[in-house]
Amino acid sequence: MKILICIKQVPDLEARFTLKEDGTLDESNLVWRMNKYDTYAVEQGLLLKDQGHASSVDVLTVGRQRAQAALRKALEMGADSGVHILDEAEDVATPFEAAKTIAAYAEDKNYDLILCGQQSEDFGNAQVGPMLGEMLSFATVTGVIGFSCEQDRFMLKRELEKGNRCKVAVKSPAVISCQSGLNLPRYPTFLNIMKAKKKPLTTIAADELRNLSAKKDQRFVVPEKSGCLIMGGVVEKLAEDVADILKLRLAVGRGK
Repeated sequence: MKILICIKQVPDLEARFTLKEDGTLDESNLVWRMNKYDTYAVEQGLLLKDQGHASSVDVLTVGRQRAQAALRKALEMGADSGVHILDEAEDVATPFEAAKTIAAYAEDKNYDLILCGQQSEDFGNAQVGPMLGEMLSFATVTGVIGFSCEQDRFMLKRELEKGNRCKVAVKSPAVISCQSGLNLPRYPTFLNIMKAKKKPLTTIAADELRNLSAKKDQRFVVPEKSGCLIMGGVVEKLAEDVADILKLRLAVGRGK
C-alpha cells in the first residue's frame, strides 16, 4: 500500500504575534512547526508501515521555502520521502487551491491512502481533505479517531457532533482526515534524525501543477431554481406572512 500524507507548516500558537505598520502579520519573529493535526496523520501512516500494511510513506506540503522544515520533521519521524510544492506567493493558498494542487500531483501516483490532518491550526478550514477526496474520486472520511486495517478495508471510528461516534468501513483508495486522539505521535530518534538527512526531498513549482490542473478544469453550472421566496423582517410578521402563503398556495387550512 502506498501512502501519501499531506502536512502544513503553521505558526507556533504560543509564539509572540506582532503586526507591521500596515496591519499585516510580522513573520520575522514567528516560530514555525508542523500542524498538530498533521502529526496524527504522519503517525498513522508510520503505524501502518510498522504493522506491515504499507510499502511506502511519502509526505507532501504546499508552501514557501521555510515549509521544508515541516517535511524534514516528518522524515525524521520515519517517512520515506518528501515532496515540497513550492509556492512563494504572498497570499496563502485557499483550501480549494491547495486541494487542487495536491490532486494534480497525486492523481497519477497510484496512492492507496492519503492522510490529512482534520484541520489546520492557523485557519481551521477543515476543507482540504474532503475536497481532495472529491477531486480524486476517492472515498473520503473525516474526523477519524480510530483506525485499523481488516483484509481490504479500513475500519474507522469517527467523532461526530455532541460527542457522538460512529464506525465506518471503506476500501482504498481513500482520503482520511485524522482527528486529535487518534494516536500519540512519536518523537524522532537520534538515529532517524541522522537518516532523514539522506532521504529524498523533491521540490516542484506550484505553478507547474496548477497550470496542469487548469487544463483539466471543468465548468459546472448550477441550474436555476424557481419558486424560491426570500423573506425578511420581524419574527411575528414573518410568521403571519408564512401562514398566509401556506393558505393561499398550498391550500393549508382548507375545510376549516
